[in-house]
Amino acid sequence: GYIPLSEAIIPIPQYPNLYILASSLQKNFSTLDPQQIQTMMNHALDLFDLIILDAPAGADPILLQIVHHCDAALLVSHPYLPSLRSIDKLLGVLKREFPTYWIINRISANTISPQQRDYLKNMDFPLTGSIPEIPALLKDQAENEPLHHETANSLFKALHPIALALLGKKVSAPQEIYEEKESTTDSLRPKKKKWKEFIANFVSWS
Repeated sequence: GYIPLSEAIIPIPQYPNLYILASSLQKNFSTLDPQQIQTMMNHALDLFDLIILDAPAGADPILLQIVHHCDAALLVSHPYLPSLRSIDKLLGVLKREFPTYWIINRISANTISPQQRDYLKNMDFPLTGSIPEIPALLKDQAENEPLHHETANSLFKALHPIALALLGKKVSAPQEIYEEKESTTDSLRPKKKKWKEFIANFVSWS
């Protein structure tokens, strides 16, 4: 609220038309005024075709204020039981608002316990896709280095079927962790065409 949004956003030189609005490390987000959020979103919609909000983990109060300005939700969880329980509650809230998708990140079939497997099978929501543990990706992150070509290829290979699912195509969920259900996203298609165009572009990039 102190400077125009156009001055607060940071352009990314390597990618034209991509900008980042960094959050504060000091501010307590629970004190944000919902009206401030609405004003910022209205200004952002005048500047951009697609806006991605990286929200706090879990059912944070600020998240429940933000969702009213969104057209779709992409929830990312770890395969651990506390994360699954948290995402289960959040899915119950968000799927009533708009199209909602669920992805499990950093999963390894060799480390899934029987309890995790049972919890996944009993969750009443289709899994959109999963991203495996990629050791080389963690190494690049730890060294603060750009992704190497092989690492990027592994990541794109995992993200590609998720992008297809977001376009409304049926993609079978990973058999080793979720054997009984197929991800059906035809009824969960995003409302705005530009969301689909973005995902379609991703498919062509990969």
